[in-house]
Amino acid sequence: MTTVEKLTVLLCGYEIIPRGVSIRGGGDRFVMSLPICAYLLETREGLVVFDTGFDSSLLRDPALREEHFAQHSWEAPVVRPRHEMLTQLAEIGAAPEGVRHVILSHAHLDHTGNLKHFAHAKVWMQQAERDFAFAHPPSAGVIPRDLDKPGIDWQWVGSVSQHHVSSLSLVFATISPPERTARGTAIYSAASAFFRGVRFAFVPALPLATLAPDFAGAFDAPEPEAPPRFPSSCLR
Repeated sequence: MTTVEKLTVLLCGYEIIPRGVSIRGGGDRFVMSLPICAYLLETREGLVVFDTGFDSSLLRDPALREEHFAQHSWEAPVVRPRHEMLTQLAEIGAAPEGVRHVILSHAHLDHTGNLKHFAHAKVWMQQAERDFAFAHPPSAGVIPRDLDKPGIDWQWVGSVSQHHVSSLSLVFATISPPERTARGTAIYSAASAFFRGVRFAFVPALPLATLAPDFAGAFDAPEPEAPPRFPSSCLR
């Protein structure tokens, strides 16, 4: 049985991206607005954050906005004051200092931006993602300084490994690009199997079906006969 007592989805803004960035073969004709989310897990052993969202200070600095978005012909994310990480944590009465562990799925800037608020925590990420983040020249979509924070207790893990964090079982695995388009089904199956009975909340408050109808439906799915194959912990 999971020791997660509550999972809060933190809506950290929206990305404006061509359909082909998210869906293989989707092309550039249509543009999608996708939520940038982080997840706060309240466990019996303390708070765990999965991904940290986007650092909105990039939007307020013309030079950084140009460097990370305009020069790539990318639309900048939309982040309103209510989407700020600290604002949302304060709204639900969770102090950043109370977060014991941070799990980063991968090194893209919409997942690492608010790590600066959790420099006291143990931070889990794959070593391959670290190598990717600090490669030279730097890859578009990655901001190395998001990760280069003094004092962080990094927990670098292998490409295929399993670890226990606050009684959570973390499964890290590589995933080849052709498999990524099917990752949604795996995520929904895993959610249905391993978070049954957990209370869910959204900040800002949204009906579950409004944010993601398919995700909401996963929790009404039948219990799988066998544990689902986990998707990669570094989804891109």
